[in-house]
Amino acid sequence: MVKAEKYRAIGELSAGVAHDFNNALSIILGRAQFLMSLTSDKHIVKGLKSIENASRDAASTVRRMQEFSKAVSQKPRSRIDVNQMVRQVLDIVEPRWKELAEVQGVEVKVAHKLQKVEPISGDLAELREALTNILFNAIEAMPRGGMLAIRTGVRGQEVFIEVEDTGVGMTPEVQKKVFQPFFTTKPDGMGLGLSLVYGTVKRHNGQIEIRSRPNQGTTVTLLFPIDLTASEVREAAEPAFIRKASVLVVDDNLEVTQTLREMLESVSHEVTAVTDGEEGIRRYRRSRFDVVLADIGMPGLSGWEVSKAIRASDPEARIILITAWGVQLDQERVRESGASLVVQKPFEKATILSAIESLLCGAPPGASAVPPIAP
Repeated sequence: MVKAEKYRAIGELSAGVAHDFNNALSIILGRAQFLMSLTSDKHIVKGLKSIENASRDAASTVRRMQEFSKAVSQKPRSRIDVNQMVRQVLDIVEPRWKELAEVQGVEVKVAHKLQKVEPISGDLAELREALTNILFNAIEAMPRGGMLAIRTGVRGQEVFIEVEDTGVGMTPEVQKKVFQPFFTTKPDGMGLGLSLVYGTVKRHNGQIEIRSRPNQGTTVTLLFPIDLTASEVREAAEPAFIRKASVLVVDDNLEVTQTLREMLESVSHEVTAVTDGEEGIRRYRRSRFDVVLADIGMPGLSGWEVSKAIRASDPEARIILITAWGVQLDQERVRESGASLVVQKPFEKATILSAIESLLCGAPPGASAVPPIAP
């Protein structure tokens, strides 16, 4: 009973943290994608792409927190381009070794040799997070600088990703314990990084190997089975043709509201934004809108109540509920609210535009889920 109560409390805490993080990630991801549409500078776009990928990975971590407190079906696996994933991780980690050079005068040279490999099957965000952890560990193992090498290739029926550093290395005793939770050699470390990497690799039917000697560096090798049966990964794409629409946005978070406004106005939608549920209902009754975007978790009147009230005054209303609660939604309550679609935070620009376009094309009333973000 004590253990069950402990897990219940952790689940509630995770849900609350996840809600707040999803709101913050909606702003980060939305702003990054909006800014990418305003520039053609390849260096700025590269930086914004890194922010976008980091936001997606953080969103994946938040969803795993939400799943902790409620059983959900296993996520479908997708086909992953290993070399592209490695390049994305290098972009994410690059500011770290540049910071060492600029602030501490420590030079870390990075080289990579990416051979042509077959795709693997898995969750891109999880694998990207695991590889990022390994690279950060390698950089931290070289306090006086050194060489970091990343290689990919094929070994039998497996694809390998190899990360080699010229750092302080590990003793055989440390190597035996390195994957244990809460084991760490760092004064301020939590000892969770490599244990999480180990769990991710095992969930993907992979293997992890470590070769290391004190003061002679460490080589970490990840091995994953080749899988040609997985579906191709495709990022969400904006609809080719966008019909101009009047959109009412109702969200108590002013930053989220402004992000949505800029997203929608960038494709010529007319936007009216309010931060109060009652005001949203009054605005709709005063001037009908083509589409309503309403956040579920608002003080005062919630998105559920806003949707019901608008649906009562206009049975043909097109309503999209936005939620930061994710997997914990009660599907029966969604249907009772009269909403047409549900979008999970953090949302992508393409996801929001596609949801609106589908309703303008005459999607039938009744709630259905729109995928929150593409991996």
